[in-house]
Amino acid sequence: MDTQKDKLLAKAERLNVYRHGPVAYLKKSVTALLFENWVNVLMICFPLAIHMEENHGDPSNIFFCSLLAIAPFAERLSFVTEQLALHTSEVLGGMLNATFGNVTELIVSLFALKYGMLRIVQCSLLGSILSNLLLVLGCAFFAGGIRHKHQYFNVHGSAVNVGLLVISVMALLFPMMLEASHEVLAPGAVMAVSRSVSCLLLLLYAGYIFFQMSTHPHLYDQPGGEGGEGGGAD
Repeated sequence: MDTQKDKLLAKAERLNVYRHGPVAYLKKSVTALLFENWVNVLMICFPLAIHMEENHGDPSNIFFCSLLAIAPFAERLSFVTEQLALHTSEVLGGMLNATFGNVTELIVSLFALKYGMLRIVQCSLLGSILSNLLLVLGCAFFAGGIRHKHQYFNVHGSAVNVGLLVISVMALLFPMMLEASHEVLAPGAVMAVSRSVSCLLLLLYAGYIFFQMSTHPHLYDQPGGEGGEGGGAD
């Protein structure tokens, strides 16, 4: 019992970010943010890309420098989100990680939409969906299976996520089916349906956050197990 209590006290001490004063905390935060990851070296490509854009440089070089520059910013964003999650609950930390983890794709999509690059937006969304559903999830299962013979998950949370995924896929299919039907449609009908579906998806996501954070947080705080509240995967 004393060992467990000592571990909890040690963890609370680590999470007390102001234990050495605000100046030391600020210095430590800046050091951890900017100087403790070699990927941050690529940030120098950011002003280089701006310089080439202002001087009408080769577009391929501008794109390559911008691609290199966005990598450390995306990684640091994930790092900051994980640090915030350490000082919140498990549910709120997961929501922060899931929400801000896609900010990079959101920013790229907004700028692409501003300049009418719809194909880039479509490819960005498709790549984000495939990478999260296949690459990230597959790597998590693979890495977990190497160490643990049985992996457990929350049945209730998984059921809600699967339902949201099915609704999202159906919402994406509706405008595409309307466009592929080759029927005589009113001008802008497909765009109106697409915008309506987008608004409904935003409302659905807001309802999901309210469900997870306010009405049913106990469903996500329960650890997965072999009993009725969790399921397992070999």
